[in-house]
Amino acid sequence: MGAEGDLIAYLTSRYFGLKAFAELYGYAFGIFVLSGACGTLLMGIGFDKTGSYRVPMLGFLTLVVAAIILFSRLGPYRYGVRQPSKGDAALKASAAAS
Repeated sequence: MGAEGDLIAYLTSRYFGLKAFAELYGYAFGIFVLSGACGTLLMGIGFDKTGSYRVPMLGFLTLVVAAIILFSRLGPYRYGVRQPSKGDAALKASAAAS
């Protein structure tokens, strides 16, 4: 799992916002989990057909390179972290004084 789950959540929030975050994250994480399951199946099929892991690994390498190219084309985030305004600071100060 490493950083992939965190990266999916981070990129989903930055490119699609928080309005439908849970639904979009669910789809993205579901695809991630299914891809992991299919990867092991494809590795096994590739080994059975060729007697080596070379062919499926080259296929996965091709997919990783394609993913890197697509990630490099994403562009700037659409939604960023909202910067606090002066009104927010006044609200915090009044809440802290209470």
